[in-house]
Amino acid sequence: MSDTTNEPFVPMQLSKAELLERIQRSWADLEQAIAQLSEAQLSSPVLSEGWAIKDMLAHLASWEWRCTDWITTSMRGETPQRPEPGVTWDDIDQLNERTFIENRQRSPQEISTASNATHKRFLEQVQLLSEEDLNNPHRFPWTEGEALVWFIGSNSYEHYREHVEQIRAAVSHM
Repeated sequence: MSDTTNEPFVPMQLSKAELLERIQRSWADLEQAIAQLSEAQLSSPVLSEGWAIKDMLAHLASWEWRCTDWITTSMRGETPQRPEPGVTWDDIDQLNERTFIENRQRSPQEISTASNATHKRFLEQVQLLSEEDLNNPHRFPWTEGEALVWFIGSNSYEHYREHVEQIRAAVSHM
């Protein structure tokens, strides 16, 4: 099995087993990066834009939730509204800021519990997908010629990896 630590991009084709392995490995890296941090460390605004590590966890969970919605909507034969209803890709910064504002008063424990529940639901939905669902770039018209695996990887293991690096850098200066 290849080491995905240095693989920065989501491939166009990936078996479900390899996709799940990458998700689980990157999720474990995320958990390891925060495992020894106190509630105060998780709540301290040590990341860019004044975000705390707990805010980054809420951010990651929000994108997993959106991706889960895209999957479930697609499997019903419908086209998901992406990134979410009433929001365009031009509004991503505002969407991320909204997630921050909605979650900033929540405790690290509340965010962790919600994040774990979202991650569990996300994995359950990915498990239900066939290899065809994941890898046929024409299976879902809304993907515009990209395989669904690309959207899943970009909103899971690749996204975790991006922010784990930021978390580790911040932790090294605590």
